[in-house]
Amino acid sequence: MQAARSDKKTLILVMLFITPLLFVPQSFASGTTNVNTFTGSASSITVFSDGNNTSGALQLDLERNVTFQDASFVIEGQSAAPTPGSVWINSTSNDTLWTYSGVGYGDLAHQNTFQTGLAHDSIQLNNSSSMPSPILLPKNATLQSSSANITYSPQIDGQYIQVGAVQHMELGDSNGDGLADAFVFSTSNATTGVNTGFAVVESNQTSMQYNLSAWTSTCINSDQMRIADMNNDSYDDVVTFSAGSSMMCIHHYNASSMTYDAHFSVNITSSPIDVQLADMNDDGYPDFISIHGYFSGGFVSLNVYNGSSGATRLADDINIYRWNFWDGQTRLRSLRVDDFFNRNQTMIIVSDAWNDATEITYDTQTSQLNSNIQKFRNLSLDSVMGDFDNDGDIDFLTPKETESVIVLNNGTSWNQVPLFDVLETLNGTFADHDNDGSMSLLVPDPQFSDGNPSTIEGEIGFRSITPTGLGSPSLSPLTPYSGPRDIQVSDVDGDGLVEQFVLAGEVLQGVFIGGWHNLSLDTDVDGDDDLWTSGYSSTTMSHIGVLTITDSEDVIRDSVSPFLPAYPGISDGYGIEMVTNMMSLSSNSNGTANFTDLHIAYDIEFQVKTSAGIIGSLSNSLNQQMLPGAGVFTITLPVETTKEGQFDATSLSMNYTLGAPNLALPPTPILSVQTLTENGVTIEWQALSEFGSDIQEFQVFRSISSAYDFTSPHDVVVGQNTYSDSDVAIGSTYGYVIRSLHSFGVASNFSQPLVVTIPNPPAPAAASNVQILDLDLATASAPMKVTWEASVDAGVEEYRIYVATTDLDGTQSTNTLNPDKNYDLDGIVYQPVSTVTPSVTEVEISQTSAYTNQGQTFASESIQDGQQYWVAVAAIDVYGNATLPLPHAGPTTAFNNTYITSQLELTLSSGPEEATEHVLESNNPLSLSVHAHYINDDQEIVAIENAQLEMTLTYGSESLVLSGQSDSTGHWVAVDVEDLHDSTIPQSLLDFSATADGVVNIEVAMAAIEIASTQPYSAASTSTSMGTAITVELAGPESPVDMDINDAIDINVTLTASDAVNPAHQNSLEGTTILWEAYNETSQDAAMNGSETLSQGKIRLASSFEDMSRIEFTVDPGNRMMFGTTTYTLILNEYDVPVQNNETDVVEEEWAPTSIQTATVACESPTILTNKQTVDDPIECIVDNPNPFPINVVISITSSPSLFKTPGAIDIAANETSSISFVPKYEEALWDRQKDVDVEKEIAIQILTSSPDYDIAGEPVLDNTVITWTASLHVEEPVAEPEEKSSSNTTLYTGIGAVVVLLAIVGYVILNRRASAAFEDEAFYDEEPDNVEQEVLDLPEGKPLDAFEDKTISEEPEVIERPGDALISEVDDSEGDVVETSVQDAEEDSTEEEQEDDGITVDEYGTEWYEDELGTWWYREAGAEDWSEYNE
Repeated sequence: MQAARSDKKTLILVMLFITPLLFVPQSFASGTTNVNTFTGSASSITVFSDGNNTSGALQLDLERNVTFQDASFVIEGQSAAPTPGSVWINSTSNDTLWTYSGVGYGDLAHQNTFQTGLAHDSIQLNNSSSMPSPILLPKNATLQSSSANITYSPQIDGQYIQVGAVQHMELGDSNGDGLADAFVFSTSNATTGVNTGFAVVESNQTSMQYNLSAWTSTCINSDQMRIADMNNDSYDDVVTFSAGSSMMCIHHYNASSMTYDAHFSVNITSSPIDVQLADMNDDGYPDFISIHGYFSGGFVSLNVYNGSSGATRLADDINIYRWNFWDGQTRLRSLRVDDFFNRNQTMIIVSDAWNDATEITYDTQTSQLNSNIQKFRNLSLDSVMGDFDNDGDIDFLTPKETESVIVLNNGTSWNQVPLFDVLETLNGTFADHDNDGSMSLLVPDPQFSDGNPSTIEGEIGFRSITPTGLGSPSLSPLTPYSGPRDIQVSDVDGDGLVEQFVLAGEVLQGVFIGGWHNLSLDTDVDGDDDLWTSGYSSTTMSHIGVLTITDSEDVIRDSVSPFLPAYPGISDGYGIEMVTNMMSLSSNSNGTANFTDLHIAYDIEFQVKTSAGIIGSLSNSLNQQMLPGAGVFTITLPVETTKEGQFDATSLSMNYTLGAPNLALPPTPILSVQTLTENGVTIEWQALSEFGSDIQEFQVFRSISSAYDFTSPHDVVVGQNTYSDSDVAIGSTYGYVIRSLHSFGVASNFSQPLVVTIPNPPAPAAASNVQILDLDLATASAPMKVTWEASVDAGVEEYRIYVATTDLDGTQSTNTLNPDKNYDLDGIVYQPVSTVTPSVTEVEISQTSAYTNQGQTFASESIQDGQQYWVAVAAIDVYGNATLPLPHAGPTTAFNNTYITSQLELTLSSGPEEATEHVLESNNPLSLSVHAHYINDDQEIVAIENAQLEMTLTYGSESLVLSGQSDSTGHWVAVDVEDLHDSTIPQSLLDFSATADGVVNIEVAMAAIEIASTQPYSAASTSTSMGTAITVELAGPESPVDMDINDAIDINVTLTASDAVNPAHQNSLEGTTILWEAYNETSQDAAMNGSETLSQGKIRLASSFEDMSRIEFTVDPGNRMMFGTTTYTLILNEYDVPVQNNETDVVEEEWAPTSIQTATVACESPTILTNKQTVDDPIECIVDNPNPFPINVVISITSSPSLFKTPGAIDIAANETSSISFVPKYEEALWDRQKDVDVEKEIAIQILTSSPDYDIAGEPVLDNTVITWTASLHVEEPVAEPEEKSSSNTTLYTGIGAVVVLLAIVGYVILNRRASAAFEDEAFYDEEPDNVEQEVLDLPEGKPLDAFEDKTISEEPEVIERPGDALISEVDDSEGDVVETSVQDAEEDSTEEEQEDDGITVDEYGTEWYEDELGTWWYREAGAEDWSEYNE
């Protein structure tokens, strides 16, 4: 039966092949037939594809039993139509006939990839040009449009690091990685948490990201910061200080802990205006350069620093004078230190209140500072410095009120270039901010803040600058962040483009770091940029964004289209010819360009004729699909695409002749799993098209742990190649077998079985943002709290919390959740401390998890203060599943947040030992120390270490602020000196100690200590006060004093301050009252008393003390505290009538002084007309001898330069006076440059006082003082009438004559009294004649001798009362006639002296000659008015 069926099938097949041959049309016999329409006689077909399923729209009607000689059609892609992406046209046997899917081809009619096949390309740019991957385009394409985006990610991304309240910013390198860091300084505890402190916005060399370091506490009163490598370890250190303070607080960088050490302090010259750091002595350590004298007396000080010992010493000071030296020392304003002339020499440049600048260098051989006498102008505190002409040296730009000035460095001096621009330069800088080779002036302008950081206020204006001027301000200022206050630049990554460090922000400040980049695209590599952009680039700052080039105007299309047909192309196996297009990208910095969103739309036609591989061509494929018999059958050319789109098939051409191919059998299904979840399984097999058009259904056979029943299918699938089974149980295993059924009962073979096991559902998403927080037990019920954000999945049944004292991070460990829902982490199994419902997202905890480790169980423990804790949270579903590893947090330290009550104990030790209270006395020690502590629960005193302390001493209108911190014992010694002359004590405090009844208030404040890892300490303060005191010595004659015949004495009693160094103490004693009481030998009560007022350090007592034997002197201190010798007793000897003969053997001891007082100088304050230079110009002075014995006085001028001649030495009799003159040195050229009008000036002088007759300890006595005079200019006025001058001279001569006569009378009376009394001690009344030196007048060049007039003193000389004057009877009025006659005689004598020879001689030629007191000869030609100096 089976054999009969087989023979019958064979017969049918033979007849099917033979029958068409018997009925072949005649047209076939003669040649080939052409077919040019698709199925349905269509000349073209539009093929639509959804991108997921195979399209069957492309169909051909084929004549059976023929052989195709050739066949082709055209694929048209339209740019206006949606692209189908990559396209495959297959045969019915799934062989590819034609495809547009080559690597880098992109989508049909839409190029959107690079040659690499990727839709994006990354190009590394290093301040240069580079080529992205080429773009392929069909050679015969007609380009319609183009678009693309190129984003630029620089090596250093624009970033903003939030800081807080910042006073200022400096650049340096904290971590030694060679990259610039921004040091920020703040005095806000809300920002720092450590009161005054600094932090570093620090670079990361790997990520090129910046982060804010921890804050470092510094001296609490600091308000300035400088950066330098103080110990030469290649890490920058930090120096902070308070403006005007001499204490420098130094923090060294600790490379081991990568933090800054606590500060130690050094002292420099007091009261600095500004301080800068630079290595001036070439020892490798930065030194302290400071300027002083804001109001007057300007000078520069250099304190060299030894980085190995941490010690400073004063190297040198140098006075800075004004532009005109005679104006004295200047008022300094600014300090700059750099290698200004680019010759490897660090130089100091300072400027004063008049914007005049002085250059200063340091000579390491002589250890001296030297100033350049050639000053230059127009340098101020507002000047901006930088090398804006690119010649290697430093230039300046100085703003002024109505203009500006470029101060250009030419390598040796400074050229002034005036500008008409009015500028604001606060925090400005010079920089080539866009790396184009031109310098710009950049100035931040914060403008008005609206308090909203999301809106940008303020800008950084910039304009170009050259050696000849400024460009116009840019109309597009820089806006990196709102409220820019400061800008500094550094090329962090060394790519040639500087990064900008901008201190900015509104409510709180931060640091923006980024460069101004540019990016350009040359689309056709012709050297001209076709697309470009510039700006900041940031992936984290939305208002800046990533720097992007966008082709929105078909620029690529327009530049490529003209060259596309001419470019050589490469054909693939399907007849597609592609052209390679190159482009070039450029930038001004290092970074990565990301080329994305490429889209070039074009119209194109491709011929489908040849095929790659064994098919070879479309005609071969059609012949392989040929069917036997007669008539027409339709074949489908399956079309696959990658996107939903369309294309047209047109221009079909097929030529065939007779032929006979064969059939194919159904394939066996090949099974695979499409999806497998807890809800079911979906299996799939080959596409329906592979099973032919006669497919009817698929039979599904299922097995559950048993054999298959092939007699009864489990299910039937029709019209699809997948099967989904949802009737499953989790954890069960199922097997599947599939076969296909076709027409006429044809069936495929059974597939291989596919076995699957239904899995558990996935664990719910883990909780997020897990945190463990320390709580304040004063307000919370537990010491810690755990919080988290709920899982995003709804299947969470519960949360379990695990707490441990070790890390619970399971990312690198073996971890599971066991059936008991305990967390197993590397064999340690933790039990939960709490289990909560899904709605709970926080829990307070007071204990840790119990756990087991290697079989040993450990109980839960209470949370301990100071211990670190970790937490993990499990989100668990109904199946007991949780996503692993569990999210975790920690460590968090539990500590007590309650403030510890701080206490301060101020210990004051001062004043003499005999003082009953603390007083400020200049010659005695002063010690101030503070003990910071608190009382613990056991009432024990516990020291507070590292407390920031500030002590303020307020005295009068002055104050002294000291800062420090407590040591490990809680102590801080603020002051500890042997006396107030110590260099650490300011002069103002030393002077104040001389104040009568002065009070020094002392306040100490401790800042709160708030450190995250410790219990905080509260702020504390304490105060005290002390008065002022002085130590004195009241002294008089050491030996008893003999009274004269009238029982009279004349003595001096001195009151001397023990502090002989500081003149303020002696001066403060002036006006002190000295009480005296005189006693006789029998009475206990004083018989006489009185008081005298101290003047010039002494009182004089000249009176009669009849029957008195002693006088007791006592200092009346008033409200003032005085120590030392405040009483003195003088023994009086009765007058002893001298023995007339000289035969006594008694040897009388001659009196000798034991101390000497300095002479005093009192001068007139004249106005000198410096342009007239007359003989009236010398400054007249009176020198007073306060001593009862003759003295020698040497007076010298210490001012530099000296404009007056030194008077020299003079001798002055006891208690007498003498006159001196300060004569101008008009030969000095400085006088000719004097232009001041009514300006008061000073002459500093030194007075040396000694005794020519006695050897006194401590002589010569040194004193310094100043003489004032007024500089002005002569203005011509009418000449006064001669009569007035004569009258004035007559009055003067009359006064002098009266004095002479009066002195003569007094002398006569004294001599008569002395002779009548026959005194033994005649020397007591001897008067030494006044030793008045005749002033020598210099003869200025070019001034006639007759212009010199005698210098006369308009004021009468002070009459000094001599010993015994009080005892002299008044002169009878009848003596007035004698006085008048003497005056007339004096006038006559004066006239005769004027008529005497004036020393002028005339030679035979009529030339007058004159020799001055200096030995210089002068001459005047006959008829000439002016004298000239004679030089051989």
